[in-house]
Amino acid sequence: MELRQIRYFVAAAEQLYFSRAAPQRHVVQLAISQQINEMFVSAQLVVAMPTTHPLAERSAVTLDMLANEPFVMFPPSMCSRILEIVLSACAAVGFAPRVIQEARQMHTLLSLVDAGLGVTIVPKWVASGRMGSSGVYDVVFRPLGDDAPLYELLFAWRQDFSNPALTGFLEVARRVSREFDIAQLM
Repeated sequence: MELRQIRYFVAAAEQLYFSRAAPQRHVVQLAISQQINEMFVSAQLVVAMPTTHPLAERSAVTLDMLANEPFVMFPPSMCSRILEIVLSACAAVGFAPRVIQEARQMHTLLSLVDAGLGVTIVPKWVASGRMGSSGVYDVVFRPLGDDAPLYELLFAWRQDFSNPALTGFLEVARRVSREFDIAQLM
């Protein structure tokens, strides 16, 4: 990888858009987009709660309904994007989650929810995937209101780079996003 490509990628990552990064690097947008290819994936957030929770009877839950609930979440030391999104979304509706237990693995978080320690917020694919539908956890997943933020992932790679591992990874990512009805833009 050339230093120029790294600079383009950093500029695009900092600005979040190729069109904003181009003037910063004194090039046209096409120069940046030709060097970097992307696959954008986004998913709705859902709340995971014990099946016995009073809100489990509802078809959907809004964030403000969770203001007084105990939460189980990833620790801040993990610098998890999902944690950042959840904290920001809760702050936007006027509260900070009362975190009573932290865990570093999604399975552990779901086990804590199953044990009745609290609720957690996860991407939709957790509910539709093996973790949510396996029957291992006595947990229900409810969509958050329409104003809930999306959980977004961004994969970036050099457009002129060919590698069997990259090709395989992208095929799996596309298949999974189709299976779990996750929005994608290529």
